[in-house]
Amino acid sequence: MESTLATLAVGRGGLPALAFVASHQALLPRAKVLWGEHDAGGSPRWRSAIAVPMQLALLPALIAYAFAMGGGTMAGWRARWEADWNSAQASGACPAEWAFVNIFAAFLLVDFVNYRIRPVMIAHHVVCLIGHFGALSAPAAFVDYFAAAVACELGSAVCNLNALYPRSGAALAAYVAGMTLSNGLALAALLSWARALGGASLGLRVAMSILTLPLLAERQRTCIREWRRFGKED
Repeated sequence: MESTLATLAVGRGGLPALAFVASHQALLPRAKVLWGEHDAGGSPRWRSAIAVPMQLALLPALIAYAFAMGGGTMAGWRARWEADWNSAQASGACPAEWAFVNIFAAFLLVDFVNYRIRPVMIAHHVVCLIGHFGALSAPAAFVDYFAAAVACELGSAVCNLNALYPRSGAALAAYVAGMTLSNGLALAALLSWARALGGASLGLRVAMSILTLPLLAERQRTCIREWRRFGKED
């Protein structure tokens, strides 16, 4: 099963991921010059800056395209994805979904190459990668996972903007509102994902809940802490 998943992922979305990595690495030197390498919220400032376009533009564009190609309904999107998954060869029917599978994984993996990641972020990335590829083992619910991941990344984007502009009240307000909305949407998508699995895959539902719920809770706790702390350090 693992080798099959790997073959499918690389074969059906590898080129967009390679293009993403190439552009990401090409922009890296300029990002370091513009934004610097000092810490901003647990990672280098340039990393926070370079992540935002993917989180606010690329991933939303991929999911919007995928949803539209599914007829603009969850049922249509789900049926289209399952048909492509079950095809013996890559049909080309779901390019956005397969691009997401590879681009999101690449986005996490390049961090291990580009800077010294703190242990807590290593744990975060590992958990995300396990959940990411674990979601492929339940194709009937994959579109719900896709929605949850994009929702989470929108929250990460406003978190990054707050880290880049720590003295901005507007950035903080966007962070608190955006993260709260992000976590709510991600939780709703997770519940939809669990329902889409039906009565099967109890172990997978438990595992994904253990991986996801504490992460959402910690994200919300952190943004509330930042809200309460704002202005007190001056």
